[in-house]
Amino acid sequence: MFTTTKSAVLASLAIFAMVLGMLYSAVALPVEAALPNMFARVSTSTVAIAGPQQVRTLFPARGACSSRNITTSSSSIMISFAGDILTPSASAGHWQAGSTTVAYDAELWGCGPVTVFGFASTSVTITETAFN
Repeated sequence: MFTTTKSAVLASLAIFAMVLGMLYSAVALPVEAALPNMFARVSTSTVAIAGPQQVRTLFPARGACSSRNITTSSSSIMISFAGDILTPSASAGHWQAGSTTVAYDAELWGCGPVTVFGFASTSVTITETAFN
């Protein structure tokens, strides 16, 4: 009787450990993202020209970042992030409207390379924040 109880306890502990392992793996951060609620400050800020009808890399891959802010002038752009397998084009990528500023949080978008496709020649202000 003691071995049956011992086997049941060991089986229960094994199932509990597997459930904890599955829960832990479900909350992984993408591509070296910064941890939530950490202090961050602007690390780089530049202006680049995107397009017309060409692909340009805005951000190289970083070891860690907090967010990437992209401001477009009058023309829309298509964006590709590190996790995407597509090169941005007129029909593929994440669309950002002209005359907008969007903060792409590292927890969702990661810190990998970011490439853009400009429909027309447009200036793009890019700011990257890093945690300290």
